[in-house]
Amino acid sequence: MKKQQPPNIVLIMTDQQSAGTTSHETGGKFIRTPAMDRIAESGLSFNQAYCPHPLCGPSRTAMFCGYYPHQTRITSNGDFKRDMKNFPCMGTLLRDAGYDTGYVGKWHLPYPVKDTSAHGFRYCTNNLSNGADLLNSTKAKEFLQETRDRPFFLVASYNNPHNICEWARGKRGALPDGFLSDPPPLDQLPPMKPNSAPQEDEPEAVTLLRKSYQASPTFPVGDFDEQAWREYIWAYYRMIEHV
Repeated sequence: MKKQQPPNIVLIMTDQQSAGTTSHETGGKFIRTPAMDRIAESGLSFNQAYCPHPLCGPSRTAMFCGYYPHQTRITSNGDFKRDMKNFPCMGTLLRDAGYDTGYVGKWHLPYPVKDTSAHGFRYCTNNLSNGADLLNSTKAKEFLQETRDRPFFLVASYNNPHNICEWARGKRGALPDGFLSDPPPLDQLPPMKPNSAPQEDEPEAVTLLRKSYQASPTFPVGDFDEQAWREYIWAYYRMIEHV
């Protein structure tokens, strides 16, 4: 019997995209994601999958090494000087299994991007935190078109819709991963989320923490009214459509 060839693998990642933000899931009234819909409709769509951490770096680290943030001790975006020798990267595992490995786009992992021996990705390029998306698909295509005699594993990591953070900070005319037009009138904007308001019995410590975050220039949403929040959701959907 002929030995079965291992499958080629393409892992497409978006950054900060919530569950329930494709037209496959919502019906398409406020967002249209035909490419994502095709992937979901021709495969599996999980409705009980959970992110291991709300911050980018810890979440990505967990995804790429298979350990929880409390195990890697990477629990913030400033913890990247941890020693990761006991937490092999996905790229290393697939490389050692005989795959040709590539990674294009946003990095934000605790493995030194220039050290192939640390993360296992032979082809590693366009690893920008912002501005990666405009070249990402081209760089991914270059990897896919290479001649090879073994299976490949490619990560295509997109930054959007992470730029919703820049939108909230007022940098609407200088978004690094795709220009957005001005939002439409209020009656054409997506509705508020059902859990958008703080819980009625919110603990005082949580209230103080939330207000202190929202008073900083990093998360300046403390004075958002309903229209501002609905424009925010509209912009967030457009960034997902860009991907």
